[in-house]
Amino acid sequence: MIFPHHIKLKLRRPLLAVATVLLTACAVKVPSLDADWPDDEEIPPRGWFLARYVSDTANHQHQRPNEYLRWVVRFYYGWINHPTGWLDITERALSATGEGVDSELARRMTLLGRRIAAEWAKTSPDRVVDNRAIAVWSEALSIAVDTAAIDKTILSVAGDVDALFSGALTPAEISMARYFPGQAEPPSFERF
Repeated sequence: MIFPHHIKLKLRRPLLAVATVLLTACAVKVPSLDADWPDDEEIPPRGWFLARYVSDTANHQHQRPNEYLRWVVRFYYGWINHPTGWLDITERALSATGEGVDSELARRMTLLGRRIAAEWAKTSPDRVVDNRAIAVWSEALSIAVDTAAIDKTILSVAGDVDALFSGALTPAEISMARYFPGQAEPPSFERF
C-alpha cells in the first residue's frame, strides 16, 4: 500500500515512540510481575508480605499485589535508583561486628526490615515510610557500621518506625540529624 508523504510522517512518530519505549524496556532490568519469589532465605516468605497487602484494603485501589511484592523485593535487593538494599546493609552490619546470620543483630535487622518493607512497598498516599526515610535510614545505618554505632542506630531507627506507625512522628521528621547530627541529608530518589 502506498501512503502520501504527510501520512507517512504521521505514522513514523507513533512508531518511533513505540520503538523507543520497547527498546528502553529491554534495556532496564525490572523483575517480572509474575516472577517467582526469590529463593533466598534472607528474605521473609512471600506469604508474610502478601498477608500485609491483603490486610490494607486502602492500598488496593492504588496498587496490585504483584506490584507491591515487586517493591518488597527491590527493598531487599536494591535497584537502579537506590542500589543499596536491606540485604546489603545487613551483610555490612554483620561483617563489621563479626556476628553471624544466627545472631541477635541479624534477628533485629530481619524484624526491622520486614516492618519497613511492608509499609514502604505500598503506593498508597497514606503510607508512612517514604523514599526519603529509606534514604536516611540507609545512610544512617551505613555510617553506624563504619563508626561501630550499629546497635544504637538500629534501636533509634526501630523506635522511629514505631513512632511513625503510631502517628507520634511524621515522615517529614525523619532526618540525618536524628541519628548523626551534622551529617548531610542523603539524596532522595524516585520509584519507577
